[in-house]
Amino acid sequence: MLDRRALDREAHLWYLRPETLGDSDLPAYETWLTADERHAIGRLRAADDRRDRLLTRALTRSLLSACTGVAPGAWRFHVDQHGKPMVEAPEPFRHLMFSVSHTNGLVACVLNTRRAVGVDVEHIDRPVGWREIASRRFNSTEIATLQRRPEPEQRRRFFELWTLKESYAKARGLGLRIPLDHTSFEVSDDRRVSVSFSEALRDDSRRWSFAVDMIGDSHVMAAAVAEAGVRVVCTAGTIIRPA
Repeated sequence: MLDRRALDREAHLWYLRPETLGDSDLPAYETWLTADERHAIGRLRAADDRRDRLLTRALTRSLLSACTGVAPGAWRFHVDQHGKPMVEAPEPFRHLMFSVSHTNGLVACVLNTRRAVGVDVEHIDRPVGWREIASRRFNSTEIATLQRRPEPEQRRRFFELWTLKESYAKARGLGLRIPLDHTSFEVSDDRRVSVSFSEALRDDSRRWSFAVDMIGDSHVMAAAVAEAGVRVVCTAGTIIRPA
């Protein structure tokens, strides 16, 4: 079991690659879910989407259970007025805050005590008009930063900035309702993240902690925590194995 006291000074971020898990485990993970969750997953058309959604939910329960000792199938969740998932039961653990994300080839969950958190993962090789997105969602400083990078690095830097923006928006609980061009992120060569906000966001950059990194050669992952000085601890390939 993870030391729950560590969550007072750290955020735990677990991620895994779906292809590293055997399909034989999936039916056992399904038993952890509510009937409504299984129904929602069953409505997805693509088999890969159903698997990734299931693994995202299983990973969330794994992380929560590793920090509390609660059985994975005992967790119940609800969404707030903005659609942000929250712990509903067991009641003593409603203070735990989490965020999930998945993309082709990667799923992730971040957990912290009482502080709002957000996570975003992206496959950097997926077909997307990233230059056009940057022109609409990035501010002039970020666009200039992109353009100064060597051409082969621009795509990766775009996804670094994009996942940071998404993780912040998810931590705020407002998703893309936040005007992302009002956030200005910078990532140093040693992976340190700095940010500034426009007055329209009514936020203080000094109260946030961020982390961003490449996962292998194909994925970028970023996390946001609504408190300064919180370390994000990443763990790869972790999920509770069904008995």
